[in-house]
Amino acid sequence: MSRSSEETFGVRRLSEEWRDALQVHFATLSEEDRYLRFGSHCRSEVMHAYVAHIDFERSIVLGCFDTDAVLRGIAHLNPGPLEWELGLSVDPVCRGQGLGTRLIRRALKDARLAGAPRLMMHCLAENHALLRIVTSLGAQVVIRDGSAEGIILCASSRKEFSKDARQRASRGATAEAVKKTAP
Repeated sequence: MSRSSEETFGVRRLSEEWRDALQVHFATLSEEDRYLRFGSHCRSEVMHAYVAHIDFERSIVLGCFDTDAVLRGIAHLNPGPLEWELGLSVDPVCRGQGLGTRLIRRALKDARLAGAPRLMMHCLAENHALLRIVTSLGAQVVIRDGSAEGIILCASSRKEFSKDARQRASRGATAEAVKKTAP
């Protein structure tokens, strides 16, 4: 009998002490994985600078660990005045086991508790796995010019969210296009 991802992987908030583990996680990602995570081809120096500049006091960084306490996935919430940006990466050997969904659910919970109005993520339109996850969690996704933007409502009213979603949809394709193009 296989164990569920909830039994196999634990999620916790990370602090400054985890910066080296974050460096190791990003260093192990392939060039393609970095491209999907950051929307561009990032050299090691860029990844190092990204991790070095994470402000653990201002942002929320979540780590997903396996039973051997190895960091297997990261969600990074960066707060803004109107929306909080979400970045996600999962170790390729652990994909398809629910880690991304668990990390985003936890990120959404933490963002709500911190008073974030909504959660936003940018990704490439070809990142079908991430688009499936966020649409399954209720995100309104708009695809335009090879990029996708997903918004998940946190604290804003549904009426405000619906108006914003209509404005975004008028500028590009909606989640329906994602569902039609995703493999």
